Amino acid sequence: MTPSEFEELVAADYRSRGYDVENQPDVSDWGVDLISTKGAERVAVQVKMYGGTTRPVNRAMVMELFGAAAYFDCTSAAIATDGRVMPDASDVARKLGIAVLEFGRGRPRTAQTGDEVSNAADRSPPTFELVWTTYIVPLQGQTLVR
Repeated sequence: MTPSEFEELVAADYRSRGYDVENQPDVSDWGVDLISTKGAERVAVQVKMYGGTTRPVNRAMVMELFGAAAYFDCTSAAIATDGRVMPDASDVARKLGIAVLEFGRGRPRTAQTGDEVSNAADRSPPTFELVWTTYIVPLQGQTLVR
């Protein structure tokens, strides 16, 4: 799937929930890929296709989206990703009221519905298997240069 196809998948999900969706231009989108509108609700959506990479959604992205949503006069914001979300990014999103939609297979799940532990100190450390599959396996067949 290409990034454009992933963006369209997210747009289709919003449309299936009754939203009108406006795609923002690929260049100079100011951190907002889609604006989804339903009634008085106007949602700024940032789409991050990071699945299969080691790049996670981080707190700076969440904070940038918060400002961009205000700039576009949106009533709320959401980040949609098929990749990982850093714990501090989830914490900032929760604090700022930004939905984090994690797309796996099929429809997304919202990270703020109890699927994640709310306190970073309560999270168990990553296992070797998690580190191996998340960081090492995606590098298979690549040449690393300094």
